[in-house]
Amino acid sequence: NTAAFLPSNCPRIVHVIGESENNIRGCIDEAADMMGMRSLHVGGLAAFLVHYNSIYNRDDTRSILTGGLSDNLKGLTAALEVANQCSPCLVHIEGIDNELTPTTGQMADVSGREEEERRILQVIRDNTASSRCFTSSRSSNSHIGQNVFLSSCTAPKVIVVFSTSDSLPPGPISSSLQQTSISIVSPDTNYARALWDDDADGTFESLSSSLIGLSARDITYLRQGFVHEWTKGSLSDVDKEAKTLSPISILEALIKELEASRSFTQPSRKGGAGGSNTLPLATSSLPNVRWEDVGGMENIRKEIMDAVELPLKYPHFFQCSQRSGILLFGPPGTGKTLVAKAVARECGLPFLSIKGPELLGSYVGESEANIRAVFDAARSAALHSGGSGSGGSGGYSGASVLFFDELDSLAPRRGDTGFGDGVMDRVVSTLLGELDGGETKSSTKGNVEARIIVIGATNRPDLLDPSLLRPGRFDRLLYLGPAKTKETMLQILKAQTRKFKFEPGSDPDSILQQAMESFPPTLSGADLSAVASKALMRGLKRVCDRVEKEAELLNRNRDPSDMEIGVDDVMESWSKEQLEPVMCVEDFVEAAKSVVPSISQKDLDNFEKLQQQFASR
Repeated sequence: NTAAFLPSNCPRIVHVIGESENNIRGCIDEAADMMGMRSLHVGGLAAFLVHYNSIYNRDDTRSILTGGLSDNLKGLTAALEVANQCSPCLVHIEGIDNELTPTTGQMADVSGREEEERRILQVIRDNTASSRCFTSSRSSNSHIGQNVFLSSCTAPKVIVVFSTSDSLPPGPISSSLQQTSISIVSPDTNYARALWDDDADGTFESLSSSLIGLSARDITYLRQGFVHEWTKGSLSDVDKEAKTLSPISILEALIKELEASRSFTQPSRKGGAGGSNTLPLATSSLPNVRWEDVGGMENIRKEIMDAVELPLKYPHFFQCSQRSGILLFGPPGTGKTLVAKAVARECGLPFLSIKGPELLGSYVGESEANIRAVFDAARSAALHSGGSGSGGSGGYSGASVLFFDELDSLAPRRGDTGFGDGVMDRVVSTLLGELDGGETKSSTKGNVEARIIVIGATNRPDLLDPSLLRPGRFDRLLYLGPAKTKETMLQILKAQTRKFKFEPGSDPDSILQQAMESFPPTLSGADLSAVASKALMRGLKRVCDRVEKEAELLNRNRDPSDMEIGVDDVMESWSKEQLEPVMCVEDFVEAAKSVVPSISQKDLDNFEKLQQQFASR
């Protein structure tokens, strides 16, 4: 019972211990909902302050924030101000331990930490002193227990919840807690059943032994994959070895995929400042992007899958091939990152995504070490992939996809960077060495050799060091540009709107084609995605207007002695179909008017010249 943590004396501060993967936010939302309160999550007090100032046009918007105690206190004050405005409200401050001075390690300052905690508590007292208790409008619901009823009737209007991954050290905050900290651990049977949505297909009982003990995030991830494969009615993308379609066979294949998608981090090392840190330079995962999410690009799809999948499927035919990488280039917003993720998903390979600037460090040799660490992480991901291949057209063992976004910032032309110390030249040389030695230096596990499929993305291939483009490195260059034909644009829009609900009796293709007549000719894939999102918002606004009118009508006709009916009550009484927006032509036409093409005709002409210069024939 997530709301039962509030006893009758109702402390204004509650401490929750747990990892984010166990859905701390969801538990707090559920507790707030059961008590008739709103919830406000603050992930970084200084960041919240910036967001708050920008919304309310405060003068502090342009001031420089350092993330120090002063900014954190201002951010906490802003959060409590918002909470008081929309009270009753439960304010969740995530990772408060990371906002304050540590009490252990080289940077420890116990007395400084205590002073910071005292000032935080003073801000909470100053901004919640006037908050009186409230009576929850939901306390009469039959599904809420008597203990929750008592809590909601005596709860203050604003409650502050601090969440940390570990227990709080002794200090003013821990001393101010009027009860023991609440631990949110891996889901028990009831919670796991709710996450699995057992009412939909009744498969939880047969799978519970495999699910209990996993985190809430893992169970949710497995549920999404399970629903996709179960409703598809075929195991061709999950486990080609399986002969029967059974829930346990699907789950076992998905768990293999999950284990192959664990994070790989660079080992702790001493930084230039003398402190040790662990940098999550590369996180291995199996992207939830399929080719059906990528509209058009049939030629690109065929070429890139031939370059990636054929060597994996028939390795004995490519033993003499030295092909190493693929470079995707073109205007921004044309789907380069999306294509790379779809490749990894369709091949069932771990996917590691790196933005070029992330690898550049402040200390001598740090950037080069980061590049080596990323390739080591890719080899580890390849060796642990196990060939599960869940969800792809084939599961191939011993391979992973390493994707470098903004490659031009990591490997510019040597000698042209303006760095007198030659750091970028050394970075390029290290990257070239890893590309050349990827096969010979790779680790092995049994008889399986780790193979790294390197995919790069850039807007400007002419800025790259020419050595990267020679055979054996990034020797296949593919141009991704905006849609040139109405048919291609329609395919992209269909991918973006495939989950939309259109007017009854209408043809979605016809609606999209009518709307496209008013679109600018240079819209990129990202621009079309923005059109679809804005069109959806128009549909959602219509739903909200209908809900508000319904609530107004019900309140007009209700008995004066009855409680006022809110929009939340109306939404709870409506079915899922009633709340789903219905799209029409005007939604897309009006949405397109507010989207400025990200590519001008002049820019497009320049990119087409680059295509003629660099694209593979």
